[in-house]
Amino acid sequence: MNRNLLFYILLFLSSTLFVFGQNIPETYGAKAAALGNAASTHTGAFSVFSNQAGLANTYNVTGGVYGENRFLLTDLNLYGVAFALPTKSGTFGVGANYYGNELYNQQRATLGYGRFLYEKLAVGVEFDFLSLNIQDYGSNSAVTFGLGLQYDLNETIKLGVHVFNPLTLSFTGIEQDKVASLFKFSLAYEPSDKVGVYLETAKTSQYPAQFRGGIEYYLLKQLVFRGGFSTIPSRIIDGRFSADLATASFGLGVDLKNLHIDFANRFHPILGHSPIVTVIFKGKEKK
Repeated sequence: MNRNLLFYILLFLSSTLFVFGQNIPETYGAKAAALGNAASTHTGAFSVFSNQAGLANTYNVTGGVYGENRFLLTDLNLYGVAFALPTKSGTFGVGANYYGNELYNQQRATLGYGRFLYEKLAVGVEFDFLSLNIQDYGSNSAVTFGLGLQYDLNETIKLGVHVFNPLTLSFTGIEQDKVASLFKFSLAYEPSDKVGVYLETAKTSQYPAQFRGGIEYYLLKQLVFRGGFSTIPSRIIDGRFSADLATASFGLGVDLKNLHIDFANRFHPILGHSPIVTVIFKGKEKK
């Protein structure tokens, strides 16, 4: 095997601890990254990845781009785009991301839809096309789906639930190539328009539960500061699970009316820093 290819594959396998063992890395935007990826209660275009029920609360035609430099390595970058279109019958969203380099890369294309069933309950659905490419070894793809909901418990507390790939589909039909199923349960507490607290637990078919959380504070209407954490569960070791690491994250957001820019940095205690930026454009609000 090519030594460079072996290096990248080993590095990718190490980095999957950071992305919770998913075959396709999460692309929720810099806001979510700064909050530990506790994003199942969020709204906006990037809800097409995190929880499509959040599209229902998106009333502007919205498009965004995402970039992440994984561990400050030039060959490990994650790029994503997302777009949301509100209509009278609900909000449609599309998204795509790319992770890796010419030797090893993964792509995801997502079509999402969210709408309100009634005033406090929103539901969403997604359909995903996943692709895995390894130079000199070929390519494989898989099609899967996900479901989500968001419920406003009261004026300050919102609940979010999302399931991705519930049938645990595989790239090749081999057990080792299965795409991990992911279940998330999230709670948002927003006591005012200045403060938000977000908590989430996530469980895959391959790992024990992960815990995520973050807090944001609006210093000004146009400026918000964020911080968060995310535990890193690891595979079974000697018949037991181990989860003794966590990432720390922080960031800020700048709101310039129709342009919103979010910055974040995620720190892995072994692999280092991952700077992230999202730029979101908002069109005219649709009733």
